[in-house]
Amino acid sequence: MNHHDAPTAQRASRRPVACARGLLLLTASLSLWALSVVGCEGSGSPSGGLLGLGSDEREKWTILCLRSEAPGHEAYVRQLAEMLDGVQGLQARKARVVVDPTGSTLYYGEYAKVTSPQTGRLVFSPQYQQDIVQIQRLTINNIPVFRYAKPELINGRPQGERGEWDVANAKGSYTLQIGVFYNTEGFDQRREVAEEYVRLLRADGFSAYYLHEPVRSFVYVGDFEGSDVINTPDGPRFGPRVEQLIARREDEFRYVLENGHRVRRTGPDGQMIVPYSMLVPVPRD
Repeated sequence: MNHHDAPTAQRASRRPVACARGLLLLTASLSLWALSVVGCEGSGSPSGGLLGLGSDEREKWTILCLRSEAPGHEAYVRQLAEMLDGVQGLQARKARVVVDPTGSTLYYGEYAKVTSPQTGRLVFSPQYQQDIVQIQRLTINNIPVFRYAKPELINGRPQGERGEWDVANAKGSYTLQIGVFYNTEGFDQRREVAEEYVRLLRADGFSAYYLHEPVRSFVYVGDFEGSDVINTPDGPRFGPRVEQLIARREDEFRYVLENGHRVRRTGPDGQMIVPYSMLVPVPRD
């Protein structure tokens, strides 16, 4: 729910902005890391990974092919893993089966993202794209058993395990989205930076949360309910509690910052705007 009904972004340009206090704290706390990751000077394109990580230490991904919790799940999933050996372009040795007390999961391959020559962002490699398409198309008795294959971060938290400050633990029904982090060339620590930002906000007394998706990490503040939205003839507007929170850090909470910067985006009408912060439902699944 956007306070200003900003148009959907189609392309973006960056401009340096004055740092909000929370981001200054974040930059200071990471002073031994690459400051450009979250700093507010320059073009906004991070030029150094945190802790100086090289390409061989970037996030590693795998393909989650299938998970089964049915009776006899281990034998079934291991049989599927062996089946991959007969598929052109796939190799059974790259498949692995992980068994836990409730089920068995089949994973395939290990991948690092590469830099897109078009956007400069980290994207999945052509080999990953080829492998996941082949896996999703595999059928048994005309049933695409791997239709829902998807990427999973190898060093991420196990399925079903959430951190203490995951947005799913928010107390309200809505929360205010104020930031998004994504990896770029030389910066592959968006998850760590998002969690550090949340830690600093909490140290300042804010109810802050994060959400990690496969390629982006979001930051939120506040616990709100449907009553914190006021319906007007011109559309929904933030209620007093939301505006009071934003007023505490206007430059930081009024907008959705991308990697610590205000990013101007072009909407369908051709106007360049910085997307405003928005109330979003708290995901509980």
